Formats: sequence, structure tokens, C-alpha cells
Amino acid sequence: MAAGWRQHTWQWQSNQGVHWLEDSFLMESGMVRQGFSGRLGGISLPPYDSLNLSYSSGDQLEAVRENRRRLVVACDFSLDSWSGLRQVHGTRIEVSAKARAGLGVLDPEPVLPRADGQITAEPGITLVTQHADCLPLYFADPVNRAIGLAHGGWQGTLQNIAGAMVEAMVHHFGSKHADLLVSIGPGAGPCHYEVDKPVLDQAERCFANLPQALEQILRPSPLAGRAYLDLWQANAFLLEASGILPHHISIAGICTICENQRLFSHRRGDRGRQVAFISLREK
Repeated sequence: MAAGWRQHTWQWQSNQGVHWLEDSFLMESGMVRQGFSGRLGGISLPPYDSLNLSYSSGDQLEAVRENRRRLVVACDFSLDSWSGLRQVHGTRIEVSAKARAGLGVLDPEPVLPRADGQITAEPGITLVTQHADCLPLYFADPVNRAIGLAHGGWQGTLQNIAGAMVEAMVHHFGSKHADLLVSIGPGAGPCHYEVDKPVLDQAERCFANLPQALEQILRPSPLAGRAYLDLWQANAFLLEASGILPHHISIAGICTICENQRLFSHRRGDRGRQVAFISLREK
């Protein structure tokens, strides 16, 4: 890891049987409630066991509803504040408002905005994204009291959703690059995240102006035309290139593929999904 990035600040928490991870780097600001749900503490049966939070997984509707109820109680936010997205592996950023909060949280029918990032400066909104190997990127502006959350798999990462989120915060809330705090949450780690040539070609295009970074985010695979991609460092380098200070970047370093007993992993064949969440606390 590059010098200056924060590490080892994420810790497991639990309440009423529900387990989640949170980053003390963000929580110590006192400004946000933040976390990343684990797979334990729900009622879903295999292959969704047990705290599956996604309606699109094929799980029973009432099981997902109950799991969502359990999560918000354990983590001290409300279903009415839940702001979700229809994630499409792109870089579109939604500005979320209270008028849309709660939409689709207990009913999968409403059409949610097609986007992979959302930002807000309103308390009472809990930004939520779904994950099963793709990274969550959390943003906090302690000066202007604004937050953001993004979903970044290889497509979003290499389209630079990290930079898009930074510029959205700057544009909509007047955030200054030097003030922003960013946490890169759990996801597929470089130890297991093997990719093929189309992904490698995209990585070369994305990091054409950062050749030294490209060398660090790719590790050769024994298989020809493939390599292991470090999504954690890729996003950190792109955040730095967008003006975020190195010591304002936190990396969880927790691999969902390795932590398969406590976190869902698509690459391990799990059908369930966990969520990332962040909200502004009232002053």
C-alpha cells in the first residue's frame, strides 16, 4: 500500500445478533452513522443465509423484508430513511432527498434511480448500496456536512466513479478536495480478484497517465492474458489524482472472498447481498 493511506480502522460490531463492520476513521468525526452489513443475523435460508438484503437475489420476499427490519434496528436508523439505487455498474451520481427516502425498502416494485452513487447534505437520509464483492466508497465532508456513497466494481472503478463522486460533492455542496474524507470498504481483494484481458485493457486506459500506479494495482496470474486486480489501491490512486489527501483515505483491506463465512461473495457462489450505508447525524 502507498504511504499515507489509513489502514486497520475497520472493526466488527454486533447488536441483537446482527453483525456489521464500521470504520472508526469516519465514525470518530461524530458527523455520520456508517457501516457495512455482514451475512449473519437474518432469517434467510440457504443459499441466501442469513442476512440477505437484496430482493433481486431470488430470496423470499418476506425474508428480505424481515432482514432489512433487523438491520435498521440493530444499526439505529429507520426504514423510512433508506435511500437505495438500481445499480448499473456506471458512474451516474444521484442527489438524494428526503422525498425519495423509504422508496422500495419494503416493496421491490418501485423503480429506483439508475445510478451507482448518491450524495446528500440532508440529515434523515441513509444512503444505501448493495454489494457482494464490489467495493463501497464512503465520502464525508465535515466542513459542509455532506456525505456520499458509491458502488464500485471493476467497471465503476475503471470508469473512475471515485473521481466522479469527488466532483459531484464539489459541484453540489461546495466541498473542497482537501476537506473530503473517503473510506474504501470491504470487497474482492487482490489476493483473489483475477480478471481477463478486456478488464486489463480498460485498466491500462484508465491509468494511462499513472503508469506507476498501474504497476502496483496489477499482479501477474499463472494464466496467460490474466492478472489479479487490486480494486482497493486502484480507487485510492484515483482519489489521490482527484485531489484527496492521502491521509484522508481509509482502506478496509477486508476481502469479501476470503471472509466468506461472515460476508457474501459473488465469486464464491453466494446468492445473498449485503449493504453499505451512511447517514448524517443531526447537529
